[in-house]
This record gives sequence, C-alpha cells and structure tokens, in this order.
Amino acid sequence: MGQVEMMLLRWLRSWDQPLTAAAGAHDHHGGMPETGVEQIRALRRSAGFERDLLDLLIEHQGDAVRMAAAEVSGGAAPAVKRWAAQVRASRTAQIGMMRDLLSG
Repeated sequence: MGQVEMMLLRWLRSWDQPLTAAAGAHDHHGGMPETGVEQIRALRRSAGFERDLLDLLIEHQGDAVRMAAAEVSGGAAPAVKRWAAQVRASRTAQIGMMRDLLSG
C-alpha cells in the first residue's frame, strides 16, 4: 500500500468513517463526467491515437484539478485542503506537459 492510501486510511479512521466505499459511491465523480470504458475502447480505432489519448488524459486530469480546487476552497479539514492543493498543482503541471507534447 502506498503513502497516499495510508494517508487516506488514517483520515477515514480519525473521522470514524468506513474504510470501504459504499457500492456506487464513485459512480458520479462528484458530479463530473467520468472517463468511460467506451472512450478508452474507442482509442483502439483512432487514426490519431497519441493525440486522442493525450486529449482524453488532459480532460481526465482537468476534472481532478477542478475537484481538488473545490476541496481547497470549500473543504473543512486543513490537512485535506493542503493535500488537495498539491494534487491541483501536480495535475496542472501534468496537463501543461501533455499540452506541450501536443504542440510539439
């Protein structure tokens, strides 16, 4: 188990929350569209695989940036808000790298 998973488990324990999510808890990504299996499968038929894959990843990481930003601005736990700020920064940097690849 990685450091992030351990951190999340510690938070859940400290908040007296269940350690496993309820069925369907991840279905709606906080109201954001999820990267679906069909989108991923469609890449097999893509004539521009690299561009289409990067576009899909940019969209996916953009959702992560928005979710992290929502936690930073509206979260209650200072440690979680700090972690969300790190996630926002790292995913924003990844998006920048992928956009550079697309423009090159």
